[in-house]
Amino acid sequence: MNTFSPKSGMTLIELVIVLALMAGLAGLALSTVGELGHRDRQDLTLDRLSRLRDGVERLRRDLGRGPWLHTDSDGIRLEELWRDQGGIGYGDVSLTPTWSEFSGVLPASVSLRFGWNGPYTGVDDPASAELWDGFGNPWDVTQSGGIIETVTSLGSDGASGGTLWHEEDLSLDLASAFPATELTVIVQRGAVALDTLRVTIFRLETSADTRSVAQVTETLSSPDPVSDVTFAGLLPGTVRVFAHGFNAGPADLWVSGSGARLVNLESGGNVVTLTLEAN
Repeated sequence: MNTFSPKSGMTLIELVIVLALMAGLAGLALSTVGELGHRDRQDLTLDRLSRLRDGVERLRRDLGRGPWLHTDSDGIRLEELWRDQGGIGYGDVSLTPTWSEFSGVLPASVSLRFGWNGPYTGVDDPASAELWDGFGNPWDVTQSGGIIETVTSLGSDGASGGTLWHEEDLSLDLASAFPATELTVIVQRGAVALDTLRVTIFRLETSADTRSVAQVTETLSSPDPVSDVTFAGLLPGTVRVFAHGFNAGPADLWVSGSGARLVNLESGGNVVTLTLEAN
């Protein structure tokens, strides 16, 4: 007696279940790819923020300030990092000091070499995507007095805030990243008695399109054999330091060597020691 076996196959319900599983797996795969893509773009953003920080640090050393804000168009607000927008090229800048006494025997001029000496980032082409964050959005910046203070990526959605991790803002706070530094000048003069000691620093000063040397002097009356003066609120970079002390006249003038000493300021506290010599 012959038996009959129905032909094997998939029912409609089974087919629907298989298609649903395949759609779920495809969605999971796309979600994973999307997550990885967002992670790559966020990592690229962090890398560009790091390189912007390094560039700003070098610019500050050369110009004595942070990057000047330019608003030519979106994405070109940081252009001073790769192009001299103020026309203040690198070179020597001199100052004729104002001395309170003995101007004939103290230095007649003091020079500092500084100015725009970039590019400070790898950006050469204004159309380069390097000007944008890793998500392809222009950097959001804040400024104070024309100087850029913060540089922010607004995340994948290009809007402030965000609920998803890849929508969160990533910021570089230049004020916190580069706190003002200070310089302490220790002056040694041995057993020689002085009525007055003057310590002067010469530092660079720039605006958007000009540069100059600024003179700052501190005066001590009846100084100790070893005295110190601290100058605060400085930026890292190059300064020149000079000290002189005196009693009644030029015969009693003591100076720090033959001229102003060059000092390279680093972030934080800096100390330099000068020894007064008889003029």
